[in-house]
Amino acid sequence: MRRLTPALMNLVARWVARFAPSMRRILQLGWYFVTFRFGEIPFRRIARRILGIRNVPSWIRGDGRPLALIVDMFYPTPDRDSGSIDAVNLVNALHRIGYRIVFVAFGGERDHFFTTLKPYLHLTILSRVHNGGVFMESIRRACPSAKVIFNTVDLHHLREERTARLTNDRKALDLAAKTKARELALVRLADATIVVSYEEHWLLSSLLPDSTVFTVPLARAVARNVNDFDERKNIAFVGGYFHAPNVDGLRHFLDDIWPLVRKRIPEAEFIAMGASMPEELAKRRDKGLVVRGYVEDLASELSTIRVMVAPLRVGAGAKGKVASALAHGVPCVVSPIAAEGMNVHDRQTVLLAHSPSEFAERIEELYRDADLWRSISQAGLRLMSGPHSLEANDIRIANILASIGAPVPNKTLLTAHPADATSVK
Repeated sequence: MRRLTPALMNLVARWVARFAPSMRRILQLGWYFVTFRFGEIPFRRIARRILGIRNVPSWIRGDGRPLALIVDMFYPTPDRDSGSIDAVNLVNALHRIGYRIVFVAFGGERDHFFTTLKPYLHLTILSRVHNGGVFMESIRRACPSAKVIFNTVDLHHLREERTARLTNDRKALDLAAKTKARELALVRLADATIVVSYEEHWLLSSLLPDSTVFTVPLARAVARNVNDFDERKNIAFVGGYFHAPNVDGLRHFLDDIWPLVRKRIPEAEFIAMGASMPEELAKRRDKGLVVRGYVEDLASELSTIRVMVAPLRVGAGAKGKVASALAHGVPCVVSPIAAEGMNVHDRQTVLLAHSPSEFAERIEELYRDADLWRSISQAGLRLMSGPHSLEANDIRIANILASIGAPVPNKTLLTAHPADATSVK
């Protein structure tokens, strides 16, 4: 039997959805390769044999709009991690510019997949050095006419190097050097490279002066109604804990900073939020600690928090936790690494702290001073409504595409040049 009955098709869909919720849509498209933790399922072959799909779907063949392919580490789960929010924002920006988008996450050699797309593909965005970046040579061979953008997400070699130096791990330092060599090679091979922070832009420009690099900062939707100082309480940290810098940051805060804060603000609780929290952190019973873990509605949680902390000691790029907090009017106390890439300034848009004692002092100051809190809160909202707005990034991305010769169907974005949407090249 070449086709499944509707009831059996629904059963297959439920089974796939059980292991990967994002695959419901892909089941309908029917021709992706899907990687699960327990192995690889050649989904295009299954779809062709079971669902009777034999040809490239008509929406891939074209409806007049150019086609963009995004290759990343995983399918976005924007309720669970900041990187997924950025991935969804990129997809939405390309859609508003006028593209059709294929988003895939897979591993292994995929020349035949890219060859299938060759007649239709105009643009490829390869995200992360160890994921999308793996396919640079393959996409160049299979689709030589498509423009290719390397989306660093963050400079992985910088994050790896900082972690290795913090832990004094020589082997990890050697691996960071290899990652650096590969990232620089991808920058050379790409038509353009996107970074999220001006610091990383300047670093790449100094290492590769002839490279084509653009800064596209993190953007977030800004909250319309923001609770005032008196309507808020408590201190919070949020992060996805598959990302090692967040694990280190939360552990560092609980071990070295929170005891000092408790002495200064005994009435405050510390709310630890975020998906995939390690058991060692989830089971901690520090006084005043509330382990919230995964929260379905982060915006509601942020509307009640008075101070957000980002005590990161390692990492790179820009920090989504800072962007999300500022977009919801929550002032932040941040480490120098957490402040990178956000165009923030001490005592204007954030409070900067360099040591555990300074963190405790700044948190108390922001927690108790209503006038300072309101000033920092409003400055953060202005930042996220201007240079870090979704609208500003639409303009940046449209102009990047035009500069490398990729199609830009929505020409109005090319004539919109507000000062706060300028791309640095």
